[in-house]
Amino acid sequence: MSVLNWLRSFEAAARHCNITLAAEELGLSQAAVSKQIQALEQRLGTTLLIREARGVRATSEGLELQTGVAQGLQRIDAALDRLEQPKGSELLVLSNASFALHWLMPRLHAFTTAHSDLRLNLRTALWSRDTLGIDADVEIFFAPAGQQDAEILGNGALIGVAHPEAAGGVVRVAGYRRSFDALRGETVAEVDTFHSALQLARSLKARTICPSFLARDDVESHGLQVFQIGEADRHCYWCRTRSGTGRVFAGWLKRMIAP
Repeated sequence: MSVLNWLRSFEAAARHCNITLAAEELGLSQAAVSKQIQALEQRLGTTLLIREARGVRATSEGLELQTGVAQGLQRIDAALDRLEQPKGSELLVLSNASFALHWLMPRLHAFTTAHSDLRLNLRTALWSRDTLGIDADVEIFFAPAGQQDAEILGNGALIGVAHPEAAGGVVRVAGYRRSFDALRGETVAEVDTFHSALQLARSLKARTICPSFLARDDVESHGLQVFQIGEADRHCYWCRTRSGTGRVFAGWLKRMIAP
């Protein structure tokens, strides 16, 4: 029996909290799903699901495995779907989450209108480890200087941004401690993306740090104020292409970003 089948049965049961519903989804008998989950538990030497009167409940080990398996299965299904598409008809874009949410999404209509022959497939990621297994046509990421086979997009230098009525509150972004050390004041919130930091700086009337390029729209439309910070992490937005359709998208990006 394939371990992949065991994992599919386990993930479905953990998601539904019910073996019967998992069996219906997978087109298997309840006994077959239970047997596969038991085989997986024996293989790993740990209990993944606790059997209860009205269903099942994942243990802490089960929850950890379910998260990883669900992500893996989604990527497998996406890869299979991508291979089934006619060659050259799909554009797979892998983008930094803040870039996608704060800048790219409001402008994608212009690209899809001009390239109606391409089926857009957009994936976002917070960290580089989240991109494993995704072979994108074009990848947009935020990283230190010196990236190979990639072009810089806009101005990614980190700057200080503040609400006009900001007092001493600071919205921090996880992973950039060195840059935020220069900002004195009480931490009112901590988030994991610059997109979220900008939104909270507006709503909480606080200060934050973000890439200059990403803040441009907020400075112009919401009146946020820019201030200088001390030595910061030296990062930029980068674009890496791996196909002809990827280069088409990258060309459009550069034209849109140009002031």
